[in-house]
Amino acid sequence: MPDVQGGLNRRPWIVAVVVLLGLGAAMWSVRNYIQHTLRPRQEAALQARIAEAVNRAQGRYQLGKFARALEDYQHVLRTFDGDMGVEATGKITNGIGLCYLGLAEQNDAETNLGRAVTAFREALGLLPAAEFPVAHASTQTHLGDAYRLGFLTDLEPRDADRAIEAYRSALELYATEENAVAQARTLNRIGSVYRELHAKNSSSMEQALQIYDQARKALEAQPDAAVLGETHANIGLAYLTLAQADSSSRNLKRAIGQFDRALVLLDAEASRREFGA
Repeated sequence: MPDVQGGLNRRPWIVAVVVLLGLGAAMWSVRNYIQHTLRPRQEAALQARIAEAVNRAQGRYQLGKFARALEDYQHVLRTFDGDMGVEATGKITNGIGLCYLGLAEQNDAETNLGRAVTAFREALGLLPAAEFPVAHASTQTHLGDAYRLGFLTDLEPRDADRAIEAYRSALELYATEENAVAQARTLNRIGSVYRELHAKNSSSMEQALQIYDQARKALEAQPDAAVLGETHANIGLAYLTLAQADSSSRNLKRAIGQFDRALVLLDAEASRREFGA
């Protein structure tokens, strides 16, 4: 029987090769485990933590707990800033703007609206229209809401113009995406700014009615009872404002007719949701 030990002693390089091959196999196995098992698990756990934190913030926002939601959103940015993509960061920044917008309706409107506008503009930079058209349009809408609230607070026409500009930017994107319901909602917002401008410019009510009619027609392609009901309610408010200004029974009847249509649509939509249709 050959002297195996002796052969190995005479050829030490064989031992070295075997050891190196074993070490290489072990290192490959470890590297493969890290890359294909450990890191994906760590990434999944990290993304789950981020999603949980964002969901908590969104839940508090929906409950009207704007200050707590704001703290949650800011915590997410501080803690996970390097672990999120640009889109996620943009949407969280938009959420921060919404929190400031909610706070502005409660107190210190000027300061909180300024912060909301800053957050929305930052979010728009993170969510370019070419890459994220829907998210960009949504943020433009929220920016318009901030300027609209600013106008309602101090009746500065410049804020009304800014609101309309932001809404129209969103409208262009929704038209490109062929989202008729979002178009109608945005047209309702634009029409409402013109309706609210009536105190400053008596001719703006005609523009409001024309835009509300555009919203109504947009829904012919994609019917939505809730948004159509909102549209008729807004038309009713426009006619009611005119009736109060000129004591016209004709405009008052028009307002009542629009409110009746809105009630039928909104009641039907409420019933559909109640019964899970």
